[in-house]
Amino acid sequence: MEADKKTGIIKNSIQLVVLLFAAFGGFLLNIAPPANGTVNLAVGITEFITLALLLFISAFTNFSLVLNKKRFKRNYRSWLIFSAVCFTMLIATSLLYFNNYGKLVLHVNKWDTTFIRGELSPDAIQLCSEDKYSASQCENQLLKYEYGVKDVEDGLLWTKESMHNNQLRLLLFYLGFIITLSACLFSLIELLSANYLGSQSKPAPRSPPAAV
Repeated sequence: MEADKKTGIIKNSIQLVVLLFAAFGGFLLNIAPPANGTVNLAVGITEFITLALLLFISAFTNFSLVLNKKRFKRNYRSWLIFSAVCFTMLIATSLLYFNNYGKLVLHVNKWDTTFIRGELSPDAIQLCSEDKYSASQCENQLLKYEYGVKDVEDGLLWTKESMHNNQLRLLLFYLGFIITLSACLFSLIELLSANYLGSQSKPAPRSPPAAV
């Protein structure tokens, strides 16, 4: 009976982690940077590796706790510190990612297409100079009157190298964000698990001696 109870605690903890990842899966995909198939593959692999690593740690820590419940105070304190660190890093990585996302990602409504900005190409700069567009107007005016989707993809508006570099930069920020988000959620789950297991380890109050 005791072995079944220990196994149930481990299974419930792991299932909770899986459930949270499933719930947040759509959210993570919705805020991902615009990407091609290769970048989407990199994002998917990173999320899978992160999930697998966290599930392994979850199983290991919960198994160690049910074997020796005296460890729960040390584990609880460790997870509390780790949660605080992860939460701080989550704030930093989210601000970094969404700030760069707002600067580098451009959605063109008339084509219903999203691009990652880059540096203006020499041809684009020359066209803006000939049409006397200001620096702030150049990009929008060329998208509106001069270039189509194919032109942008071919690097006529922004250079291909700069678009690729910005895409890679945004991807790294995104991966940092989802890893810290995963670690933060996971550490909070482990914190609750350690607290629960610790409460289960408290000895039952002794009953008063029977009257003779």
